[in-house]
Parts: sequence; structure tokens; C-alpha cells
Amino acid sequence: MASPSGTSLDVDLEVDALYALPVGEFTAARDALIKRLRAVGARPEAERVKSLRKPSPVAAAVNQLAREAAADVAALRAAGDAQRGLVANQAPATAQRAAREEVARRAAELVARAIDDLGLAASLGQRLRLTLEALAAWGSTAQSPPVGRLTDEVAPPGFEVLADLAPAVVDGEADGPRRLGRPAPVDTVAPPASPAAVPPVSGPPAAPEVDLAAQGRREAHRRAAAVLATAEAEAVQRAEQVASAERALMTAADEVADAVSRVAALEDAMRRLASELAAAEGAVAELSARRGVVGATVAAAREASLCAGRAVERARAALSALAEGPLMGDVAASTGRVVPPA
Repeated sequence: MASPSGTSLDVDLEVDALYALPVGEFTAARDALIKRLRAVGARPEAERVKSLRKPSPVAAAVNQLAREAAADVAALRAAGDAQRGLVANQAPATAQRAAREEVARRAAELVARAIDDLGLAASLGQRLRLTLEALAAWGSTAQSPPVGRLTDEVAPPGFEVLADLAPAVVDGEADGPRRLGRPAPVDTVAPPASPAAVPPVSGPPAAPEVDLAAQGRREAHRRAAAVLATAEAEAVQRAEQVASAERALMTAADEVADAVSRVAALEDAMRRLASELAAAEGAVAELSARRGVVGATVAAAREASLCAGRAVERARAALSALAEGPLMGDVAASTGRVVPPA
């Protein structure tokens, strides 16, 4: 992806930086790069960056290992190349087993580093190991996945791919690429040259001598190669099935863990809501009690007010009666004052 003209952005370097990030930071960094490209008018490059897929956690771990442990990743792929060469050359079983163990050891070391240094979840260790061993099977061939920009886990190459990658071997010497497991072409063994002689006057020509032992060896080699090819094809197929089943199992385990987390969160929310509801009901009950007390107080105040009003009326009546009685008239006569009626 070329840099947009008239800008200082190197899009290839920017994309490499994206795939060097932890998986949780990829989307935000990609969106920020898209905005920067659009801001400088590089809309085609922005659209291409927009199409970049977020890597899976396992793929992101491989991308980081390819940068932070480049030598170890290269050694793993070289071990894969060596293992494939031993198989193609029909090396002794002990040598092939040692090569497989070397690949497994290097993959395990990288898995441990990803968990300890890169923060990869331990539950993803098995899936990372399978991806690393698949990368070792691809080796340093041209068809190998682009380590450093992976977006998903890697499956091992199929039998047909392995066959195209394997060198033919005839009497222990490489003879160019061929299908793995197919016997190398064997030239017809010619009889040894004989000195010139006068052909017989009559009778059939002499039949060439045939090396029966050589024919037996070639036939045995052909059959062994066919058995090996069948076994390797079945082994690759079963490895792919196992890898697929393990990926499905890991995915299911992640989904179960997410579901358990969501259920726990919902239970916490329900407990909080129940506590808040109980508090609200208590507040309502308290307000209801206070309302009853206030109502009783108001009723008592009204009754007291009525009683006071009746007392005032009685006092006024008594005062009127006193004003109209003989005592008040005597007082007025003796003083000469006129006492007005109440």
C-alpha cells in the first residue's frame, strides 16, 4: 500500500504498526488512522485501511511474537523446513521423531512467552500452539501465511500442498519438485553392453537380461511410498479435524465464560434493585406514618379551635348578661355615668 502523495504518511508502516498492537487496541488505532488519511485527502488508502480485519487474539499474539521474538519464530520455521525435508527424504523414524519434538519444543516456548510477556489468556495457549506448529509446517515456503499481519489462526498445509513442496528423492539424491509419496521415476535397467557379434542366421533374438532383485526393490519402494502417502494424507486430515474441534471447543468455552459473567452481572443488578426497592418501600411506610400523625394533629387543632370558638361565644353571652343586669344600673346611678350596653 503506497504512501499517499503530498503527505508524510507511510501507510505500509502504519499498517504494520496496527498489527503490532495488542488486539484490544487494534480497532481504535485503525479508526484513528482512517481519520488521518481522510484528513489529508487520501480516501482510497483510507478505504483500504477500513477493510483491514481485526486479528483474533491468537493471530495478534503471533503478530507480536513475529516482532518481539523474531529469531525464535524464524528458528521454529526452520525446524519445520528440516522436518519436512526428513519426511520427504524418508529419513529414519528416530530422526523424524526428533524433528517433530524440536518443532513442538520451540512452539511451546513461544506459547509460554506469549502468556507470560504478552498477556495472552492461558486458555488460548493450545490454540496458539496449533497455529505455531502449522506455521512450522508451512516453513519458509512462498505459500507460507504472512507472519506479522495474521488476522486468524493458521491451519497446517493440506496433503496436496505438502506434496508440491517436497523434493523427489532417487537413490538419496534430490531430483526436483514432485508429489510427496509418489515414487521417483526409475529408468529401465539396460543389459550390459556386449561386444559386437555376428547375428545368428536363424532363431529369435536373445532376450535382455533382467535384474529381478532390482525390480523387487523398485516394487517394494513403490508400495512403501504409496502407503506413506496414504498415511500422511490421513494424518494431515486428522490433524485438521483435531485443530478444528479444539478451536470449536475453545470458542464454546469462551462463550460459556461470557454467559456466566453476564448472569453474574444480572444477579448483582437484581440484588441492587431489590435493596433499592426495600429502601423505597420503607420510605413510603415512614411517610405514611408521618402523614397519619400530621392528620391527627390537624384534627386535634381543629377540635381545639372549635372549642375555643364556643368558649368565646359563651363569654360574650355572659358579658352581655352582666351589662343588662341591675348591678350595672346601680353603678350608673351612683356615678352619674351612662353605661352603654355591651
